[in-house]
Order: sequence, then structure tokens, then C-alpha cells
Amino acid sequence: MTLSKEEIAQIAKETARAVIEGRVTYHEPETVPQGIQDSLGEEVLAHMWYQLRAKHARGQGDEGTARLYEHIANEELSHYQELSRRRIDVF
Repeated sequence: MTLSKEEIAQIAKETARAVIEGRVTYHEPETVPQGIQDSLGEEVLAHMWYQLRAKHARGQGDEGTARLYEHIANEELSHYQELSRRRIDVF
């Protein structure tokens, strides 16, 4: 079962809130499923940040860096999908 767009948006909001509040430090998860859930949020956040960096680089006229950021952002989505599949097995 993959997450819905609403669930992804909620994870992104919670992760962004943690970043803003300075709570982004590694904490060992209590369970493997919790670790996977944490990782899903981290992948969504990384994807969003790389997309924003791509937009910025493109706005600065650096198309090569923009394309690199977009490539990396897509890799983060792949990680998200892999973790989502694993989540099915663990939950």
C-alpha cells in the first residue's frame, strides 16, 4: 500500500515543522516500522528541497545544476517508493 497524496503532504508538513523548530536530529526509532515511517518523511522532504534548489539554479541561469538537482530529486522519489513497498511487508 502506497501513501496517498494527502498522507505524503502530511508527512512533508510534519517534517518541515520539525526542521523549522530545530528538531532535526537523529533519534533511534522505537520500532522498525517507525524507522521506515521516519525515512519516508525524510525522502519526501529531500525531494522537495532538491526541486526548490533546481528552481533556484534555473532562475540563476544554471541549467546544468538545475538538471542535476532534478535527477537527484527523482532518486529520492525512487527511495520513497522502495520504502513504501517495504512498509507493506513490515506493517
